[in-house]
Amino acid sequence: MNVGIYFNIVPKGNDKLSLYFENKNSTLKLHSNKDSDNAQWEVKWLGAENGKYGKGQGCLDQQRAWNGHEGRRTPGSLFHRPI
Repeated sequence: MNVGIYFNIVPKGNDKLSLYFENKNSTLKLHSNKDSDNAQWEVKWLGAENGKYGKGQGCLDQQRAWNGHEGRRTPGSLFHRPI
């Protein structure tokens, strides 16, 4: 069984999100402290999909609602939010 996981990475500044990439000592890691000086990116969880890529309309609908535009979804790519 394949599991596709979809998420967003957006610039720091949205308090509704709670996970951050922290670049400390040239190493990226997830960080839960939004006030960290090193936290530069936030991650929004959109859900997981069982089956093959190209399915999971619920995840895509949630992405469209959050982004307000058509997201691009291909294996290995990330949805993006315009800045």
